[in-house]
Amino acid sequence: MSVQHQVHEQFKVFAGPDIASIDSQIRAFTANGGVAAKSIGIGHVEGGDTLVVSLGYRTDVPGYPVKLTTKQVGAFDHGSPASIAALEGALNVHAGGEDDVICHELFISGGSVNLVMMTLA
Repeated sequence: MSVQHQVHEQFKVFAGPDIASIDSQIRAFTANGGVAAKSIGIGHVEGGDTLVVSLGYRTDVPGYPVKLTTKQVGAFDHGSPASIAALEGALNVHAGGEDDVICHELFISGGSVNLVMMTLA
């Protein structure tokens, strides 16, 4: 597959209190196969309890339904090389336990790392 299959220029933004609520929105948006989801981005609104997820997609190729899966990876110390290596290992383990991972994003809150994967539904 060529990288051109991953290239996209359309985005839809979803907001909610947690990944589970945003997952429901994304599942509904992609359920009919009208979009080919390609990427996600995650942000946290400061001073609130709102997550924002952007979904990158294409409409010029066949679409497919997707879902978000979250795995708690554990604590992270950005100044520790051992913590970085442990994070890499944990990402590989968690992704290996899922089928059809399209892309992923890390969401770090209070030093705790969450892996959010977009997979085929």
